[in-house]
Amino acid sequence: MAVHIGQQQESMLKETIEPRVLILQGKRRGMFRLGANTVLGLDIGSHTLKAVEIRKGLRERGLVSLAAIELSPEGMPPEENLKETRVAALSNIIRLIDARYTKIVTSVGGSSVMVRHMKAPLLSKKKLYSSIQWEVRRHIPFKEQTLVDTQVLTTDNKNRQMDVLIAAVTKEKMDAHINVLSRANIRPNMVDIDALAVTNSVLSGSNVREGETLVILDIGASATTLNILCNNAPFFSRVISISGNRFTQELQGMLQVGYQEAEAIKKGQDPAIDVLEMVKNIVGALIEEIRQSLMYYKRQTGKDVFDRIILTGGSANLKGLSSYIAEELGFPVEVFDPLQKLRVDRQVFPIDQLEMLAPQLTLAMGLAMRG
Repeated sequence: MAVHIGQQQESMLKETIEPRVLILQGKRRGMFRLGANTVLGLDIGSHTLKAVEIRKGLRERGLVSLAAIELSPEGMPPEENLKETRVAALSNIIRLIDARYTKIVTSVGGSSVMVRHMKAPLLSKKKLYSSIQWEVRRHIPFKEQTLVDTQVLTTDNKNRQMDVLIAAVTKEKMDAHINVLSRANIRPNMVDIDALAVTNSVLSGSNVREGETLVILDIGASATTLNILCNNAPFFSRVISISGNRFTQELQGMLQVGYQEAEAIKKGQDPAIDVLEMVKNIVGALIEEIRQSLMYYKRQTGKDVFDRIILTGGSANLKGLSSYIAEELGFPVEVFDPLQKLRVDRQVFPIDQLEMLAPQLTLAMGLAMRG
């Protein structure tokens, strides 16, 4: 499911913050022949811009290029300052990867985006969109102008019903996203929804069993997105304000250190510090939010069996986090590697860096698979 966008615009860009390249590995001749089958997934995060380019072959997918650019090395500046930084970083990443002839897929997310599951009367595909609009509007919480897309998940001919997935984004959010891309001279082939792209990445890269109920927890820098999947399809998605930056800020305050040092500590660079213990109150609040979402699912479906939680995002690798959540909630938790089913040339891409960065690449990988 995706929202398709219109024409590209050009403008001058001005840098206000210096983005920092964390990792950049490019196309190696002889491994993949470049061309129309390459797709670039572009995740414009609030802290780090991630780009994954893959080539789709007949039997397998291969990693062509990868980049991650830190937008705010000294913490989270005001959003207005980040706008110019994103434009500069996007222009830089397209130039470094040389993605001029590659399909580009991006996405939008956050509180201005909604993904929901609903039941509707059984209709033909031709009649679905026009007939269901009034019903869809009842499920949308936004008062402002909204772009809506729907997808039929399953049909029940006996009861004359069907399960429909609704994806909606405010026009203001979409316009702002397109504006940033246009100023960097980028015209994407598709704009998806964050939650759906992450789901696509997990379904493609993990061994999901038929009938499994999964909870995907994408812990980003500025927000955490929770998705519940049932029968290999999204049931609903919600945004939680508790995020990786909250962990970093807590460490800053408790240890009296700067942002960069707190980030390094969060990533485990000082083994003497028990990071999980120091941020356990925030993790506890996050777990309570997860519980509320699971209760909502139970009320809506009558089911209370969850097979596992899959962690993605920049803070998924926090030492001890997965086992602590598993202990509190009572079912398995694992950290997802979106590259595990991808062909990777070890002579080009440093495996140790990939392993560290992998959970952050889940969204970008899901977008690259959509092209």
